[in-house]
Amino acid sequence: MSRDTLAEVTDNPEKEVPILHALRRTRDSDGELSDEREAVYRTVDIDRWGKIQAAYDAADRLEEQINRSMSTDAVQISVTTDTDGHHEKNIIQADYVAKRERQEGNNKQVQTTDSDAQFKTLQENTPSEVMGEFESSSVSYNQSFDVEFNKIEKSTDPLKSTESNTYYDYEYRPLVGGACFGDSEDGYCTLGATVTDDSTDEQMMVTAGHCLEDSENSYQPHDKDKKIGGPDPSRVVDEYGFDAGVIDTSGVEHKSDLASDGGEDSYKGYNIVGTLMEDTLKDYEDRGTSIEKQGGTTGTVEGPVTHVGENTDYLQIHADRDGGDSGGPYFEYVGHIDILLAGIHRGPGETDGHSEGTKMHAIEDRFEVSAY
Repeated sequence: MSRDTLAEVTDNPEKEVPILHALRRTRDSDGELSDEREAVYRTVDIDRWGKIQAAYDAADRLEEQINRSMSTDAVQISVTTDTDGHHEKNIIQADYVAKRERQEGNNKQVQTTDSDAQFKTLQENTPSEVMGEFESSSVSYNQSFDVEFNKIEKSTDPLKSTESNTYYDYEYRPLVGGACFGDSEDGYCTLGATVTDDSTDEQMMVTAGHCLEDSENSYQPHDKDKKIGGPDPSRVVDEYGFDAGVIDTSGVEHKSDLASDGGEDSYKGYNIVGTLMEDTLKDYEDRGTSIEKQGGTTGTVEGPVTHVGENTDYLQIHADRDGGDSGGPYFEYVGHIDILLAGIHRGPGETDGHSEGTKMHAIEDRFEVSAY
């Protein structure tokens, strides 16, 4: 960041640190949107940011130590906040994925590991505390963080029967995120958001990768005469730490908004203008800031950010979820007119009361697309 840009963000760099908040289209004094996305910064108290960054530094060190002692990709590391009475502290959570259920079409695929032996190795070879550091020109932060070990089972939210009661189960043309879609008349997932290919400027749709596996066509809502395109095979991924895919919707008109549940062609009336970045997700987890989640089964709900993955591209929020929600957007309203995307829903988090999704900025980087 240049000196001029820093001066625009804060006049007190000794006490505040600028963080990259979002990549977004901005508005001028007349309220008109810019043509291109810009980096938007905001400030965080430097003492609090030092604590946050030290926690993620500790998570990085923990990952390095685990990689030296074990040969596995089944350990997912995240930073979360533990509340003990009135005292809150960051902890490093190491989740060993003992079983993973994946939905491929209407079939459930189960992957298991040598869970007892490897989980014991993880606990024996990994310290219960790990140091983290942060240093700037005005503050130096050094702290030991507790490590919490969990053995978990990972699953996705499967396609939901079209006979179920659903939200956003209408035809939307222009096409928008947050609407039900399917690869057949047997079940549905939820569209995430309109994105633009960075190379071709073509608009397409992003959703969960596991909703697109073994699919050739996508329909919205889900009837065979409502085809909107099909998965781009080079951009469909469902793996540890990342679950997202792109639907090639060539020839279909899009709208950078989200579906409303008021009937055919009903929209929220907002503009998707960009994406929340990693620094802000970390800050939101530390603050317990709430964001929105939209899905075909649970509708639009909100909940605080509770986990931000360090060696995965996942985040978790404390919000309801169910089958059919997969692929739907996590997002934040900005004022009464704009939306910033945070992620794409994939399934349950550490409990059934937690929703887990793939970070939107990671999807943009991997698939070379931009939300706006």
